[in-house]
Amino acid sequence: MHWLKSTFIIFLLFGITNSLYAQTEQQIQQLKASGMSEAQIKQKAAELGIDLNKLNQQTTPSVPTNVSTPRQSDTSIIITPPANKPLSTYKVSAFSGRGEAANLDAFGYRVFSYSPSTFLPLQNIPTPTNYVIGPGDEIIITLYGETQFVQDVVVSKNGDINLPDVGVVNVNGLTLGALKAKLFDRLSKVYSSLDGYDEGAKTFLNVSTGKLRSINVYVLGEVNVPGGYTLPAMSTAFTSLYFSGGPQLNGTLRDVQILRGGKKIADIDFYEYLLKGDASKDVRLEEGDIIFIPPAGKRVALTGDIFRPAVYELRSNEQLKDLIAEAGGLNATAYFQNIHLERIIPFSERKDYLNNVLDITLNFNSVDEIKGSTYLLNDGDVITISGINNRLQNRVMITGKLIHFFRMHFWKRQF
Repeated sequence: MHWLKSTFIIFLLFGITNSLYAQTEQQIQQLKASGMSEAQIKQKAAELGIDLNKLNQQTTPSVPTNVSTPRQSDTSIIITPPANKPLSTYKVSAFSGRGEAANLDAFGYRVFSYSPSTFLPLQNIPTPTNYVIGPGDEIIITLYGETQFVQDVVVSKNGDINLPDVGVVNVNGLTLGALKAKLFDRLSKVYSSLDGYDEGAKTFLNVSTGKLRSINVYVLGEVNVPGGYTLPAMSTAFTSLYFSGGPQLNGTLRDVQILRGGKKIADIDFYEYLLKGDASKDVRLEEGDIIFIPPAGKRVALTGDIFRPAVYELRSNEQLKDLIAEAGGLNATAYFQNIHLERIIPFSERKDYLNNVLDITLNFNSVDEIKGSTYLLNDGDVITISGINNRLQNRVMITGKLIHFFRMHFWKRQF
């Protein structure tokens, strides 16, 4: 009983100490929030009977001298999947409870789960000649040769630059190539040795860019983080998609729309980039552009002996051959003679059936026939490609007492 009383007293004292410490800490925080100087806080704390030095020693943990501090990684970009995107995020609800299709991810969305800084436009490359000049861009104009001239100017809000001996030049909306041609025309009227038609020209012109402006764009529709974004001027539609977290699972990857001045200027099929590495349809953005993500189109699940089982989004005119190509083709162990198709009966046809799902078998005579199939697929289709059996061809097994006879017979013939 004596040890129980001692334990109770210890816990009671510990609780009282913690309570007093919490009250003291709260008083100190109130003093700091009042706007007092450090000297005034110390004076007021002393009046309340609080020793700040002792309090700081209690709250500051000691660090063992034999423990080394981890060095920060030299890697400038660390790619880590965000915690708010669990694996279940990529499962399409329309295929839940439908066999193996329920475990398939929607193809392409996982690429947006990494840090957007990974996909920033490259900075240490020459500005392309088709780059469009705008307010805020820094332009470096250099004359070299007989005439030495270096001028660093920033495009004004009105789209103008002011050059000595030349005056105001409007450059807004010009490509870098067109800007060089315009400046050559204006400067050649002031510097006679700058003559592009004279093989004996003694002065030469170079036009380059320094720090480029930022642009404001808007990412809207079925996107994870819709809104306005301030991006580097060299950014493209892909850059904006990465910074906005990419399309939501119900957003399309096959019809990303770029709107400029109220008109659609481009449709981007992100599958072209994911499957072929083709970024030629990517669009360099301009101030005020809108990147709009419509809802996803028809989706089908492809499972079984296929290179890349997944849920794929199909364009309206795509067929079975397109789906197989997008999935990387058949595995060597695929049984191509027939394919199982599970189809949800369309709304308009359900009155003709007792149940809601059709079980269809597609037959093919060769692997080339299935790879070239023009069979049209419906939204919600599940295609299963089975594997071949493990039965061996051209194999003979001999069992029983004859084995000894054959061994002896062939042994004698060989020796």
